Amino acid sequence: MADAGTTYMIDLARWGIKNDGTDAVKTSKGINDALKYSFDQGYTEVSLPKGIYLIDVNNPIEPQSFMTFNLNGSTLKLQANGALNYAIILLQRNQQFCRITNGKIEGDRNEHDYTTIPGTHEGGHGIKVSNTPLVGSNIRFLFIDSLEIYNCTGDGIALGSLYGQIPGYNFDGKFESGGISLTDGKPVVDDTRIRNTTVIDLNQANIAKWGYFGLYGGSYGGLGAGIISNLYDLVFYKKDNTFHSSKINIQFFDEVEVPVGASYAKFIIHQNTVPPIGQSSITLKVVEFAKQVYIEKNNIHDCRRLGISVTGAKYVYIKECEIHHIKGTAPQGAIDIEDMYDFNQYIYIENNNIHDNSTYNIIAVAGRHISINNNAVSSGTFALNENVDSAIVSGNDFRDIGGLIAAEVIFSNNHMYGSKIVLSQSSREALVSHCYFHNSPLNISRTKPYSVQVDSCRFINDIDFNSTFSNLGSTLLFSTEPQTLSNCFIEGSGAKGSGLTWVSNATKNGWQFNHVSFVNTKHDQNIVTGLPPGNYSDCTFKNSGPISTINNSQAEYQFNNCSFEWDGYTLLTIDQNKKNALLDFSDSYFVSKESTALLFRDMGGEVVLSHNTFNYNPTNTGTIIDFWWPTFVAKSFMMDGNMMKSTKVMKAINASDPKSALTEILFSNNVVKIAKIELLEHQNHVKLNNYIDGIVDPYYKLASPPTSGSYRRGQIIYNTTPLTGSYIGWVATVSGTAEDTAWTADTSYPINTYVFANGKVYKSNVAGKSGKVPPSQTSGTSTDGSIIWEYVDLLAEFKPYGLIS
Repeated sequence: MADAGTTYMIDLARWGIKNDGTDAVKTSKGINDALKYSFDQGYTEVSLPKGIYLIDVNNPIEPQSFMTFNLNGSTLKLQANGALNYAIILLQRNQQFCRITNGKIEGDRNEHDYTTIPGTHEGGHGIKVSNTPLVGSNIRFLFIDSLEIYNCTGDGIALGSLYGQIPGYNFDGKFESGGISLTDGKPVVDDTRIRNTTVIDLNQANIAKWGYFGLYGGSYGGLGAGIISNLYDLVFYKKDNTFHSSKINIQFFDEVEVPVGASYAKFIIHQNTVPPIGQSSITLKVVEFAKQVYIEKNNIHDCRRLGISVTGAKYVYIKECEIHHIKGTAPQGAIDIEDMYDFNQYIYIENNNIHDNSTYNIIAVAGRHISINNNAVSSGTFALNENVDSAIVSGNDFRDIGGLIAAEVIFSNNHMYGSKIVLSQSSREALVSHCYFHNSPLNISRTKPYSVQVDSCRFINDIDFNSTFSNLGSTLLFSTEPQTLSNCFIEGSGAKGSGLTWVSNATKNGWQFNHVSFVNTKHDQNIVTGLPPGNYSDCTFKNSGPISTINNSQAEYQFNNCSFEWDGYTLLTIDQNKKNALLDFSDSYFVSKESTALLFRDMGGEVVLSHNTFNYNPTNTGTIIDFWWPTFVAKSFMMDGNMMKSTKVMKAINASDPKSALTEILFSNNVVKIAKIELLEHQNHVKLNNYIDGIVDPYYKLASPPTSGSYRRGQIIYNTTPLTGSYIGWVATVSGTAEDTAWTADTSYPINTYVFANGKVYKSNVAGKSGKVPPSQTSGTSTDGSIIWEYVDLLAEFKPYGLIS
């Protein structure tokens, strides 16, 4: 027997081994015989003399347990062949504490015969954990490091597993309401649980052999539409049907160790609804798979299918590897976590350099607890599918990739350049935090509201976004369902031909933007920045380019404590029918030279502007808040408590068109300096307690009773020259329009002349001469001489108010 810890240098002559790249049959047999001999003798390491060893396609190298197989810088080269499947190094005997290190493993990709046997020839692997083992696939503590693995017709490294389904167990349709006592094993009434009526025989051959079992999904991994919980409890019984013990809060797809002395078991699922027949696909399995696999410091390249495939394994560590130039047959990627669904657990992919692969860099079809950290990844596609649970993607550098993420994921501290990350359609939770998107869009397409949080991310676009990456589209794409963005900074314009953002007219209300900044995002073409409907709090828009709202009659936008700084374009144009919409700006700050802040072509719904500051420094006249009255309609328009400042005369609000009288405008408690307020003297335009250039409500101060404008009953007009014995002002005792020109007979009137007669006000629609009888109609028009008079309103009446003694 060898001394513990000693190394055996293989004697090539003794074992008939050639290290000159010849005699594959004898070389393979000799190496395996030497490895077996070394194990029997107690060696803990076996080393090959330097050279090239040709490996027989029908006799792969099989390392031993509790031993390091040191290639010592040598190459294991597979002989040219035409086989669909092969392995240069094969683990199929339940090896434990096995290490393969320090050398090269070369496939026959370039010499392979792909024509004699039809097929993809994708099953040729450098190192393979077999899913059809001779002894068992429960490999434990496998170390693969410091190797160059290349030119395989399939994968560089393949980790397979045995499906292990136990026949004869069909749990579908065998559930009932209630639980089982976890202390004595008796049925109990419990409206939060369902129990299965099937007994699990723990003496079944595979369960007895391996000492564990588990409850899993069907052929595609699903548990069935009727199974809505991921947790179950197990109650164990002795052979004599007495209670043995229990285990609680077990997750499906986890293995359960059989306690000593237990003969059978029953399970209880943590849900209150009994699944209908056909809606449960739970299966009983004893899955054989590798655990504690360490793949480190390897250079894997130029294989046809994958660098590393994981199809059933737990606690896999892929670290400090370089995986590149994988091309030839689908999926053509670096690392693929696929098949076996949530059997794949605790996969750690860290500090690798992954580049120049034809299609995928990293893809995870299903699995649980997958961590992808601190890798350099360039070109190709990064994908985490919907069946991936509890994934962490952190600290990576992604360059020129397409990322498709439907998984439950924390995506944090990553750097993207020239890449597009798509949170594709699913209902899974996603947190995107502290990431740097450089010329890299983020598409948010989740189907569940508030399943996505984007926090503390920076989106920076430079000149290359237009010249090189314009095909990536809008920097931010917003889906239908509302999500949350917080503490984000967006700088630089969108790609040429695309808006900075993309938002659908079907996007729902309720998006949350908290402390998000849009800085210098203005396009040369003034392409708008579309915003989804929702709440914007503490957001900044600085030279953001025109912003727009969606065309949806139910859309609601609320801006609170936001700041807007712009010039040379209208900030926000409301130009679609939003009959039940809401636009609300409060406690926000608007700064411009002379460009319009808000232009209303239509609204339909409500507009509220409260406690905002508008600060203007114009060189020419302009309008801060403007309307297109031929089309504008609103339920109400309220401005309250705003500060509107201008260094030169301009229009603060322009509602002087006669058609504006159809819209209720409340202008109250505002402070206006220099800028002019263009509102009608109409009862629908209410001006109340405003401070205009140091005077409170100057619009309601006159030297005599009003002679124009529309007034409500009870409205007071203050006297600008009050004296002792005169009055404080005048009060309207009849609502209507003020007019001081009385109709007279046989008088010539120009067009659009206003007169009063019979307590009513009329307007001439044509020029002409009046007749003998004044107009008296209460609607429409009438002919008087050669004049057509149009009814306007009742004549407002005023009485003196407040005698000054």
